[in-house]
Amino acid sequence: MGRDGTTELNLVNELKLDSDFVIEEMNRQLESSRSFRESKFCLFLYHGEVSGIVEAMASGCVPVVIVDRLKQILSEVSEEKIAEMREMVVAASKHLVWNEEAQAMDAFNMLM
Repeated sequence: MGRDGTTELNLVNELKLDSDFVIEEMNRQLESSRSFRESKFCLFLYHGEVSGIVEAMASGCVPVVIVDRLKQILSEVSEEKIAEMREMVVAASKHLVWNEEAQAMDAFNMLM
């Protein structure tokens, strides 16, 4: 991806034209949790930090970090494999959530 964001912008614009993808703005996070639950894969453009991954995982959406074009690879994943990956990301997300009051196996517990 280009450092100037041109390649990323081209990818986002291309995906907006593809009916297989729903593109949401980052500042609409409250609404995105519904989209996460209804999506098989949640795509994140890599900028050195990827916010929203834990929320996606907790909703059962398999996170995919974009560093190159991956639609062909994702379309080849079987429905059975997707179901298996969704179960795994939900289970893993419980270890990444920071609760106000620590709970067994949450991020605080895992760090301690």
